[in-house]
Amino acid sequence: MQTLRDILGKPVLFHCVYYQGKDGIATSPTGYLSNDPNVIGDQLSAMQNLGGEGCGVIALTYGPTVSPFIHGAVMEACAQCNEREMPFALCFDPWTVKGSATPTNPNAAMIAALQNPDIQSMLNSKTYLPGKPVLDFSTGATATAVKAAVPGIEYWMEEVDYDWVQIPPVPNKTNLPCTYLGFNDGTGPNRNMSVWNQSQPARIVPTLAGTQFWSRNVSAGQYVQFCTWNDVLEGTDIESFASMLWGKI
Repeated sequence: MQTLRDILGKPVLFHCVYYQGKDGIATSPTGYLSNDPNVIGDQLSAMQNLGGEGCGVIALTYGPTVSPFIHGAVMEACAQCNEREMPFALCFDPWTVKGSATPTNPNAAMIAALQNPDIQSMLNSKTYLPGKPVLDFSTGATATAVKAAVPGIEYWMEEVDYDWVQIPPVPNKTNLPCTYLGFNDGTGPNRNMSVWNQSQPARIVPTLAGTQFWSRNVSAGQYVQFCTWNDVLEGTDIESFASMLWGKI
């Protein structure tokens, strides 16, 4: 069986979320806890089987203080990626700012997060992506202010420095292109409405029997980001497919 590396011609970075079960196992839509080291190990094994040579992880984080559960899971994922020599990078969710001590000052919140010893430890770990890129997922911070206060990193902005799922889909335009099967955030009580706002229609990007995946031009740059490994709430997850092929996660 071909790996994604074989198919796409470059290493794949799986965008992975670590919120599963943060409010208890009963809240986990996947049936596991994201901070379980055994789960993380099984996930990485499945990623390597599916992704092939050079595959790695882009871990979505809320920063070091907003969610101790997510932060601990991301730290464990980083450590295990280092053990396996898998590339690793951090992507900061808007909750890094919204849940911080300075929610009205995104620059201060992001600078504080990046200067935290735990975050610094991950940024300086042996398999962190070259150049120490930090992906900003619409936090509201500005790259120039953050880089001035935290030297030695690259600060990548969505749709400027890295691509992401857009609704409706748009072509990739950066040096970190993305691919995905589809998108559907109608995963709440009313499946016709968005899980994030049950008064708004669900946002859907159909898979088109795989055409959505195959239509993505991912030729730019060294890596391609797969969106996503396990974000079941937005219907972009491929973890269940990988689990089916290579054993329970």
